[in-house]
Amino acid sequence: MNINLITCAEVEKVDGSKGDFTVTIRKSPRYIDESKCTACGDCTDVCPVILPNEYDQGLSDKKAASKKYAQAIPGAFAIKKADQAPCRL
Repeated sequence: MNINLITCAEVEKVDGSKGDFTVTIRKSPRYIDESKCTACGDCTDVCPVILPNEYDQGLSDKKAASKKYAQAIPGAFAIKKADQAPCRL
């Protein structure tokens, strides 16, 4: 059995019948190269953008460059863009 882990994605629809189905997903860009990320958190330290934390239903804030939650797999960080990034060149 092969399992394909697709991160930063949401299921849009599932078609077909038992044993023969097709899943349509929407994959969001990570904006940080997963193969180069060491999960050090330096990007979070310098990120100027603060957003509501969706992990705890917006009860706290987080930086736009972050992990969705501490035990996230893979451990690479991602950037959630809300608009044009203020840190762009």
